[in-house]
Amino acid sequence: MASDKFEENAIFLCGHRKSGTTLLLSLLDSHTQLSVFPVDSGFFYKYYPICETKKYSTLQKTSTVIKEIIGNFENELQKLSEQERREINIDLEKFKNDFLYLARKTNLAPKDVLVSLSVSYKKNFKNSPNQIMWVEKTSSTEIYAIDVFNWFPNAKFIHVIRDPRDNWASLKSGWEKRYKKFNDSKSRLIQSLIDRGKLGMELARDNASIFGNNRYKIIKFEELVNKPEKTMKEICDFLGIKFEEIVLKPTICGKPWKGNNFDGIEFTSASSINVGRWKERISEDEAKLIEYYFADIMQFFGYTTEYDLLERVNAAKEHYKWYNYAQSYSYSTTRQKK
Repeated sequence: MASDKFEENAIFLCGHRKSGTTLLLSLLDSHTQLSVFPVDSGFFYKYYPICETKKYSTLQKTSTVIKEIIGNFENELQKLSEQERREINIDLEKFKNDFLYLARKTNLAPKDVLVSLSVSYKKNFKNSPNQIMWVEKTSSTEIYAIDVFNWFPNAKFIHVIRDPRDNWASLKSGWEKRYKKFNDSKSRLIQSLIDRGKLGMELARDNASIFGNNRYKIIKFEELVNKPEKTMKEICDFLGIKFEEIVLKPTICGKPWKGNNFDGIEFTSASSINVGRWKERISEDEAKLIEYYFADIMQFFGYTTEYDLLERVNAAKEHYKWYNYAQSYSYSTTRQKK
């Protein structure tokens, strides 16, 4: 049951990158009972747990939020038209100052920072008494669900999962425009899916088991885009809020959100255009490799595999030829020179 205090009613959206978390965030954006920080805040990798160490001063902690979290929001606003930004009419400097005022009155524990951010955002955008819950999204929050529920006993999680082969197809499509900047090869990028994406799906299963379906809801991307009205009604029911037709239209600060598709396709609603298209978008070897590592958790969530065990093992062997020499602790860096 929701608390009477707005700051205690936290909703956390999570899931691996390019699995549909931003889409869900944009669908909830305009709901009249929610205050939605409309971008991936990055809190659970840019602030927590890094800033928990004693080497970070109060100034460094607050500066991290201003630069990395509110800064990310500023960057997203710049993608809108000048007219849309005027209509949103949010005073960013006041937002920052209100955050600093609230945060500096606390010990800057993670809960304090999140509450200061959510309360100051609500104060500076819409600030309606109808808004009874706040929404935060980071594409790794599920890893820290145990911590989050300790901070916010009334919290609810919505975890988006996706067929990992389609997930890889989406990541791969962004290689030139984005991921090339952070990875030395596509092999490194697919390894991040194997490591982080698999962990995320396993935690979806385990967190739901630990915390129960009344606090931790798993949404499949495929259901969200193929049956958006049914799925969003289920989400509203899970959150204990009324269903509003506006949740079928993706927005950012109430303005139309056209998606973050790397192929430049713009959307006005949830789209299933890339569901099941992994066979066209990735290689067979990549699909076999993903199935080798994800087979069990894929089957748990009802995703069918296409390749037999021998094919999967062979793909894993070929990938290991890169993996073994790409790590800092690999044979290539530890062998003694003669």
